[in-house]
Amino acid sequence: MRNRIVGILITLGLLAGVFAFFQFTDADLWLQDRCFDFPRQEWIVDRHAPGPRFFFYNGPKVVIIGIGVALLLAVILPSRWRPDWAKLPWPACRVWCVIACLVAVPATIGLVKSRSDMYCPWDLDRYGGNQPYHHFFDPLPPGMKPDCGRCFPAGHASGGFALMSLGLLFHGRARWLGWAPGFACGWMMGIYQMLKGAHFLSHTVTTMLLAFLIIQVLACCFQIRPNAVVATPGNAGNRAGD
Repeated sequence: MRNRIVGILITLGLLAGVFAFFQFTDADLWLQDRCFDFPRQEWIVDRHAPGPRFFFYNGPKVVIIGIGVALLLAVILPSRWRPDWAKLPWPACRVWCVIACLVAVPATIGLVKSRSDMYCPWDLDRYGGNQPYHHFFDPLPPGMKPDCGRCFPAGHASGGFALMSLGLLFHGRARWLGWAPGFACGWMMGIYQMLKGAHFLSHTVTTMLLAFLIIQVLACCFQIRPNAVVATPGNAGNRAGD
């Protein structure tokens, strides 16, 4: 598990660096300004537009929930009732770990959001709202009550980044079969939120790193060995003993 511990420490270091970078720069505002049409006072993407909302908001949620339900059925159904699609080539321990990640990542991000005191871009007076902007570690502006802003980190993208846990099912280079789709899905969902004014870049970056941290911690809890040989689509006969 030494590699896991090293990975956790590296991720914590990256989180600290991200907090420091966005605390002492206005990179969030610089990028978000380019997502907002100041003369027309509107965002690049209309949050009520049905097409983008389906493809980048509701649709991905359905897919993520569907993956979680499919994995859960694959491990809890008796073998005699299990359809062919549910006969997975991976050890049950790894599948349970992925299921735990799909639950724990959004739940943890949601808990942090509820205590963040951070507003969404569309709430800020800079973009037509009525709330002041402040960095994460700044004192609350006068008149702003604790726990009134609940927009940091990015909750919607957390489900996509939770899918990075699918990388735990594979070994070696094949791990990218799991990591890459989760990474791509998280950023697809996160960029959509930025373009419609729901989140800053720092919100999505923080969510990605927190998701990766949670995945690594749960992998340690489930004793998922990073170098163990596990089954892949082309190697279904070789299973790990974890």
